[in-house]
Amino acid sequence: MNFNICAQKFLIFTIGIGMNNSKKILRWCIPITWIFAAANVAYLIVLSFGALAWLWVNGILAPIPAIASLVSGETVYSAYWVVTSTHQIIVVIAYTVNAFWIYHASLHAAKIDPDPTRIGPAWTVAWFLIPIANLWMPYRAMKQVWHSSSGIAQDINAPVSKEFALWWGCWTISWLASAVSYRVFWPAGEDGLLFAIALDLVAVPFAIISAFLFLRIMKDITGYQQERTQSDEVFA
Repeated sequence: MNFNICAQKFLIFTIGIGMNNSKKILRWCIPITWIFAAANVAYLIVLSFGALAWLWVNGILAPIPAIASLVSGETVYSAYWVVTSTHQIIVVIAYTVNAFWIYHASLHAAKIDPDPTRIGPAWTVAWFLIPIANLWMPYRAMKQVWHSSSGIAQDINAPVSKEFALWWGCWTISWLASAVSYRVFWPAGEDGLLFAIALDLVAVPFAIISAFLFLRIMKDITGYQQERTQSDEVFA
């Protein structure tokens, strides 16, 4: 199926469910970001207990009696599958709602500043899903949305604030750590378990930080777009 047709169907779908502009979608993004953070904290706790259990079982660390009774193999295993399953569902929901916002924010930015060199709304979302390219292309696309919305810089590819760069740095670290953990160490079974847990323990805090930084960016861009739209209506 043609990519542009898919993009048009995605737009129709978002309008159909009431997510037809970035301001409306942002109202969903705020509570979902907090739920995403809570799910990640729960996942972090389970991972920490899992790491302790592994160290105790392998005789690397002496068990702590007060905690050992709480982290028996069966308890950790049950908690792990409940928390991870819930965590994965929440991650999918959060990423989907954010994708709605990204698409409409990019679409609005293109209307405000119709630069022919910009990355289109559909590709602004799609680049997040393409391995390797998702290490820099989404940043470039979001930077263009930021500049077109704020009107601060004339060049849509101009440098952005440190906060913006910090968001992307945290997101990249989280994505890389999770990708290596999931694709390299988890499939290795017992031999790779501790390394997988260690990488996830790195990925989760950075995911939480990047989520709140991105929420701040979403609020700023939505505010800029509202101001620019109102100004255009006044002087039209």
